[in-house]
Amino acid sequence: MAAIATDPAGAPERLVPQQRLGRQRESGTPGHRRDAKKGAGAHELGPELRIAVQLPGKAQHLLELSRSRARRQTHGCMVQQDGAIDSGLMDFFERQWSSYRAIVEHDLMEHRAVAAATANAIDSWLQARRPDAPAPRMVDLGCGDLALLAPLLQRLPLGHYTGLDLAGVVLPMAQQALGPVNYPTAWLEGDLQAWAEDRLAQSGHRDEAPPNTDILHSAFAIHHLDDPSKASFLKAARQRISTGGLFIWVDVFREPGESREAYVARYQRRIDGSWPQLSAEQKNHVISHLSGFDIPADREAIAAAATAAGWQWRWGWQGAHQAEALAVLTPLP
Repeated sequence: MAAIATDPAGAPERLVPQQRLGRQRESGTPGHRRDAKKGAGAHELGPELRIAVQLPGKAQHLLELSRSRARRQTHGCMVQQDGAIDSGLMDFFERQWSSYRAIVEHDLMEHRAVAAATANAIDSWLQARRPDAPAPRMVDLGCGDLALLAPLLQRLPLGHYTGLDLAGVVLPMAQQALGPVNYPTAWLEGDLQAWAEDRLAQSGHRDEAPPNTDILHSAFAIHHLDDPSKASFLKAARQRISTGGLFIWVDVFREPGESREAYVARYQRRIDGSWPQLSAEQKNHVISHLSGFDIPADREAIAAAATAAGWQWRWGWQGAHQAEALAVLTPLP
């Protein structure tokens, strides 16, 4: 994992390489494993080395390359042996990202309402704190490039901000969007589950971000976990939140009792019928990702799982399409 740490004036201490997927993992680990069935020289990228792009304003879906596209090959490999992304992969990355930029620009997933609801939830929480409470620490899981969230972060009276994203290529963009702020920041390339389970400390990042947080935020990222992993994440994240803390979870969710297949079909009809601003190619990009990687939680089931993990759950905002929503979670005593 790579990281950027900044002082309160915003000057970087260490920069993330802008064209790296991440460090290679040891053989047998999730990030880089050797498949004995395919021979000693066969390598595949695991979950921690998937390409992920957070849309401007945290409105995106992760852009994950299929293994067949990202697999190291003897000829024409897209990921070089030193971990750098070659030009072909970067072209693919940029084409996919342009599709999601169009979604944000045309507010097709109600990103403006999401941003307003996020600000309202955090402002209300801040107003309810004791006047003598220390400046809150914030962790942003799947921070992306902060195109829409930066104005809120620039005015919040934070004591520390950590932006984490699976795609190191977006972290310098996020740092630039945020600009100089009056609190220290850290920028980590890594997996949100690894943060929740406190595994980033094993990678030498303990000093670059506080061990626990007062405000936890994640937008359009957790729905890529399957249901057992979501439950595990909620349990682990509960241990990382301070007493009286706040967790803002923005994501897509299924209706109660709705199957994933029915959700995907319903969302695809929405894209085909009410997203005329996107080209046919852009729609295909979105639908391909939706079909291959989205695992939205059932609204009632995930609220119950959160309660079992020690969270109090309430809906802070729900979109007009029975998909996008913002949940406000606070730790139960």
